[in-house]
Parts: sequence; C-alpha cells; structure tokens
Amino acid sequence: MLTPPPTPPPLPPDPCTQWFQAHIGDRDLCRATLRLHHLQVQLRWSLHLILGLILLPPSLWALSPEFSLWQQVITWAAVRYGLLDHPWATIATCYLMITTLETLLWQSRNLLWGMPRREVLHLADRVKQIRDRGPGHWLWPWIWGGSDSVDYSDHPDDSEPLGPLAPREYLDPLDHANPLDPSDSSD
Repeated sequence: MLTPPPTPPPLPPDPCTQWFQAHIGDRDLCRATLRLHHLQVQLRWSLHLILGLILLPPSLWALSPEFSLWQQVITWAAVRYGLLDHPWATIATCYLMITTLETLLWQSRNLLWGMPRREVLHLADRVKQIRDRGPGHWLWPWIWGGSDSVDYSDHPDDSEPLGPLAPREYLDPLDHANPLDPSDSSD
C-alpha cells in the first residue's frame, strides 16, 4: 500500500509579519495593518508606473536631438548643456529617477530592518480610523475584507478579503498553516 509523502514543515513567518505582531497586539488589527501596508506598497509602484508612462516618453523625445550628439562625443559639458537646454524634460526625468530611488530605499529598509515603530503605529491608527468609519470608507473592502464584521472566524477560507485579483499571500499573512496539508485544521 502506498503511503502519502510526508508533509513539508510550514514556512517560517515573514519577518515583516513578525515585526507587525511585535508592535500590535490585536491579531485582526495586525492583519489589517499589514494589508494596508501591502496596499500602500502596491499603490506607490502603480503611481511610479503611471507617471513613468506619462512623463518619460515626452521627456526622452525632447532629449532625442541631444542623444545623437552624445553618441558622437560624450562629455560632461555636452550632457550639462543638453539637459540645460531642455529644462522640463530634465525635471521630469530627474523627478522619476529620484522618486523611484526613494521608493526602492523605503521598501528595502522595510524588508531588511523592518518598519519603524512610529510608522507601524501610524498605520495601525489609520486602520482604526477606517474601521471606525465603517464600510463607507473607500479602503474598507481592501483592509477589512468587504464584510461588516471584523471577525474572520466565519470565513474559514478567507474568501478573498482583498478582492478577486489579490495574491493569496496577502489574504491571510498571519495564518502559517500548511495549505497543502488537508489534515491540518488550524482554523
């Protein structure tokens, strides 16, 4: 008789999740704060993508005569005068580079060293404000799952609290049960 393969051990919790749990005692509030943080990260990168699609093509088009000059002779003086001749293109390109670098550093800091306690508590306060305002708040479906109840015990499968297009890992980041093990009933 064939025996099923042994189930792999559950994955260790995400360091970001552990950081949120250390500063926020309430499990539901911690879960919602983590969702707000993920939503904030997604919105930042979406904004950069939209701004890049809007600002970068006209900026590069305005700088295209300078590119042919720079291909012939590239010097710091040629780059400087080329950028000074097209101030709006220079401002737009520099703005995109600086804000992208800022977001990369912000997200890297959060991933490597965790978020500062002050920022975590600020996010938790924003989640409390959303919870107090109720389903009328525009972020309610993404933070509290679109239901009137904060209690997720009546949703054993966490049926898409962030919407149908949300990745599975954002749905319940604090539940570390093994999803491949049918005998694991940690709900």
